[in-house]
Amino acid sequence: MLFTPMNTSSQNIKTAKMKSRSIHLPAGNFILSPFLLYSFLVRKLIFLLLIPLFLFTSCERKEVIDEDRIVISALDFPSYDIARSVVKDRADLVMILPPGASVHSYELTSSDVIKILSSDVFIFTGGESQSYIKELLENSGFSSRIFSLLETSPVKLKEQSEGIINIHAEDEAYDEHVWTSLENEKALVSSFSSLLASLDEENASFYAENAEEYVSEIEKLEEEIKSLVSSSLRKEIVIADRFPLLYFFTEFGLSWYAAYPGCAEETEVNAKTVSLLIDIVRERDIPSVVHMELSSQLLSDAISKETGCSVLTFNSVHTISKEDFEAGETYISLMRRNIETLKEALN
Repeated sequence: MLFTPMNTSSQNIKTAKMKSRSIHLPAGNFILSPFLLYSFLVRKLIFLLLIPLFLFTSCERKEVIDEDRIVISALDFPSYDIARSVVKDRADLVMILPPGASVHSYELTSSDVIKILSSDVFIFTGGESQSYIKELLENSGFSSRIFSLLETSPVKLKEQSEGIINIHAEDEAYDEHVWTSLENEKALVSSFSSLLASLDEENASFYAENAEEYVSEIEKLEEEIKSLVSSSLRKEIVIADRFPLLYFFTEFGLSWYAAYPGCAEETEVNAKTVSLLIDIVRERDIPSVVHMELSSQLLSDAISKETGCSVLTFNSVHTISKEDFEAGETYISLMRRNIETLKEALN
């Protein structure tokens, strides 16, 4: 777990907040894998060029920031929803990735970096695909709390090749989509509440009550899904897309056939993938194929055209549309949509 308690007196909170909003030049050597090197160097250059602007902005903001409110930056929607469920309106919370943006291709902007470095708490998924962010924080003197979903989750599963068509090699990394496990999600909400309580003792009971309420709602959803799966006619689903659902499927005893791993960068439709999935649908009399939220339907539509199966959307809660975000949709409301998808796909 990536956080430690701190003294919660008002003066110490203010002192810590002032320190967390200061910025330092990156120090030491960066050791990055080749495919991240170019991206990281570009980010580092932007970061260095923006230091004067950031220092000026920090001085200006001191006049308007409420020093008694915690400032939280959440990288993506899973992180944002966990934080929102706990703090409600008693903290300044911002989501870095814009609604509708692809988590697989989005590049942090200079303003994103400033928001992260200005916060008291930074919450993100973590893992190999976001290692450059953690290194950037460590080498820029970021002294605020870092909360990693992957490192805090009690259940961690290694990425698997079983049931995945386009897999090139076994990957020993952990699957990063930990929030798709409802058990993990409950633990993450509770752990984040504890972190905030260590920063803001005055509102500790408020955070705890919110966390308990949200966990209770997740438990209700969990029971509904268990009941549905146990009474369904089948236990396998074809995913004509990436497969970010290893935790969810494992937790509820489902099996899968998927086109690509959960964090695959290349997902171009090819004849081999289409052919293999068509054969699986026909041989196993699969009634529906699934694609993930906000992703291309080219592959699922191609399979549907050849087999007559229906096409369904499964929401991994990894991304959120602008419309859903503005409507205040949550992890629970988006996950609840999957109940209808499961009803059709498993029967």
